[in-house]
Amino acid sequence: GLHGLGENGMRWVLVEVLWATAGAVAIGVLGGTALARLGWKLRRSAHKHALMDDFLGLGLIGVVYGLCVLVDAWGFLAVFFAAVALRQTEQRLAKAEQLPSESEPLPTVSEGSLVFKEHLERLSEMLLVILIGGTLFTNSWTWAAVALSLFLFVVARPVSVLIGLAGTGTAWKIRGLSAWFGVRGVGSLYYLMFAIQHGLPEAIALQLIQFTLIVVTLSILLHGTSVKPLLGLFWKRARPEPQDARTP
Repeated sequence: GLHGLGENGMRWVLVEVLWATAGAVAIGVLGGTALARLGWKLRRSAHKHALMDDFLGLGLIGVVYGLCVLVDAWGFLAVFFAAVALRQTEQRLAKAEQLPSESEPLPTVSEGSLVFKEHLERLSEMLLVILIGGTLFTNSWTWAAVALSLFLFVVARPVSVLIGLAGTGTAWKIRGLSAWFGVRGVGSLYYLMFAIQHGLPEAIALQLIQFTLIVVTLSILLHGTSVKPLLGLFWKRARPEPQDARTP
């Protein structure tokens, strides 16, 4: 009820679902592919240009997201597809070139920007956790918020992962890990702010803020403390047992 959906909801279906999704995928794929090909060409030109991969990656995010804002597409989705297209295109170009096995491969934009992005991500995560802790109050911990968090962790995410991986042949151990992990963080806050910016009533907006912060906080506690033990157990069982030297 915050904005018009069109007759029989057709505007919502055509513009906010189909166009926003297809447009985001197209913009992301085109942006990532174009940057990969341009970087590949510049590095292999006669001048062997040196590229600042860290900032090229950030620039790709800004350009792709900005274009989506202009055409009412999903910027969050476009950035994801841009990263996938960038990496896949660079891998295809590397295979097509067929460099000698003894030669050292040239750097790529995706690899060069990965470490830099991880550092930024860690810094932003630390800042985010501090801000979340500072915005929580004792009365934020309601039974409704805790129940919603547990529903998302043990029902909604596992069911969606099992459906999404159905028929893929993925090992059940990996399905189990995927069904449990999936920290609620930046994505949840992004969609929360998106909803609030569309004019939610103040009472509902405050309630959703508290619910989201509790979900993120519990996710940090539950997923954060269980990740190392579960992954350690997974790799221990996945590692082949050493054979006895006396065994023929």
